[in-house]
Parts: sequence; structure tokens; C-alpha cells
Amino acid sequence: MEALSIPPQDSLAVLAERIARYAREADDRTLLAALLVREARARVDDGEAGAVTWYEWAPQNINLSESRLRELQRIAEAPDPHAELARLREKVRKRVEKHREKKRSAPLRNGGAAVREEVAPEPDRDRLIAWARDAALQRVAEVLAYIDRVYASKSESDVPAEQ
Repeated sequence: MEALSIPPQDSLAVLAERIARYAREADDRTLLAALLVREARARVDDGEAGAVTWYEWAPQNINLSESRLRELQRIAEAPDPHAELARLREKVRKRVEKHREKKRSAPLRNGGAAVREEVAPEPDRDRLIAWARDAALQRVAEVLAYIDRVYASKSESDVPAEQ
């Protein structure tokens, strides 16, 4: 995947329009993926993949979790796929909100949890975070790219040379 960049000269109105357009495109892609899952399952069930079941074929051929595949199937099989997508998103939003109210970590789709660090950051970390909040997005991207290069060169120097 190539690096993404955001032109710093874009106005907030342009950014808002792009956000809305990309979110709609993401919904359209999710609905298309759901229809493709439904089609693939029908074809596997009809024997096109040989003597295997959908539950054997899907995990070996589609790089998605079982829960995500089931979610896509639910969307595709719903009378109104758009409404089902919205219902599933609302269900996740409520679950995350419930966990946040309990001041616990929010569960992730794969069953893990996003752990919130309760340790107070050091002064240098506070300064860096404050700078990143106020800096131009392009400048933050440049600094992050620099950090990536430093870590890459550090890990390369840790690897012994082949003889």
C-alpha cells in the first residue's frame, strides 16, 4: 500500500466533502463485498470448489475473520442491506460506548481489546503531543517518515552482515 498524503492547501470545506465522499464509497464497497460473499458462498455450495463446504473453503481463500464473513453475509441476506449495515454499525457503537462508560478498554472485532494507558506521559512526550496537535499535517507526516527511516536504519544495523 502506498503512502497517503493530504494536500495541506485543501480548505476545510474540501476536506469535509472528501470525508463524506470516502465514507459513502466505503459503505458502497462494504455492500459490494457482502454481495460478493453471497455469490461466492452460493457457488461453493453448488460444488464449484469441489467437495468442500463453505466453512472449509472461505477461511482458506478469503483473508477475513469468520465474524467479518458472517457480518457480510448478514448484510447481503438482509431485505435492506443499507439498513442492516447501519444497524450493525450502531450495535458496535453502543457496545464501545458501554465499555467506555465503564472506563474499560473497548473490545475490538477480533475479540481483543484496545488498552488505554493510564500512566501520565513524561514532559518530553507531552511537548511532542502538543506540537503534533498544532503542527501542519504535512509537517507531522514528514517527522513520522523521518522516525520510520531512523528505526529502519537502526534495525538494519542490528542485523549481522552475511558472509
